[in-house]
Amino acid sequence: MSRLDTAARHRRRPPRVHLAALLLAGIAASIPAVAGDEPRAPLADADVVAIASRDWPSGAAGRLRVVVVAQGFEHVSTRVVAQWLLPSDDERAAWTVARSRTLVEPGMLALGVPRLEASGDALRVELAGAHVYAAGRDVACTFEVEADGRARALDPCGD
Repeated sequence: MSRLDTAARHRRRPPRVHLAALLLAGIAASIPAVAGDEPRAPLADADVVAIASRDWPSGAAGRLRVVVVAQGFEHVSTRVVAQWLLPSDDERAAWTVARSRTLVEPGMLALGVPRLEASGDALRVELAGAHVYAAGRDVACTFEVEADGRARALDPCGD
């Protein structure tokens, strides 16, 4: 067989790289979705800008989670929600939200990452940020949250 015949025969065959890519694409298309891709799986909220979580200093079951969510269009402000978490019996989730309470309503404030500090048997939630409509006006507020579901403003944010 001459060199020209060998070269012509190789040109008619698709390159091995192309065959490998087609084979891998076919395998990938036939693999079923993983368990985490269930249609009822919770979606991530893209508006969540910060989360802080801490166990209760009293040793009570569960923990506190504080979520800061950005809301609005032109003038984005934040909403801050305290969530009381308890261990879950559901094998798909480690924690369940037992109670939830809004600490700061959206409106005039843009707040950052919450700081959680022990304060006796409670947790102190400290927030800092800025006023949305007043450039250069810093804002700080403090809440005390207890394991039994009580929350009170020690130093309100104000608008």
